[in-house]
Amino acid sequence: MFYAFLIYLSFKQLITKAQLPTYVGDDCNYSTEQPLSNAYQKNLNSILSYLSVGAATSKGYNYTSIGNNTTNGDAVYGLYDCRGDVVGYVCELCCLSAASREVLGCCPNGVSATIFYSFCIFRYSNENFFGKVTTYLSFLDTFWSQKRL
Repeated sequence: MFYAFLIYLSFKQLITKAQLPTYVGDDCNYSTEQPLSNAYQKNLNSILSYLSVGAATSKGYNYTSIGNNTTNGDAVYGLYDCRGDVVGYVCELCCLSAASREVLGCCPNGVSATIFYSFCIFRYSNENFFGKVTTYLSFLDTFWSQKRL
């Protein structure tokens, strides 16, 4: 029993000293000055909540959509993807940081946004991007220009 306690203490330090996710950048190309429709905002809040909750028990990624673009135009598509060596609590912490607090503040009135952390990527859009390659990220222009100064 004593050895089990020592092992617990060893792992406890690793857990409590776990690094918090570091904000890397965001891509808000489709932010607007217009407020989002009530239906879209409701679906966006649902996506953010749904994707954040299950991250600790997931395989490090998840995606879903809510709403219907063909009839109402209020569909929201969302995903998160944690780094391959990040699982469980750290993945959930990253998703909760990105989804519930940061992404809406970084991209107000955004119908599409991507936020990057050291451990994960979180993305949502009013267009279906599942299975499509993103070839341009506007935040990289700013990131690299600041690094060169």
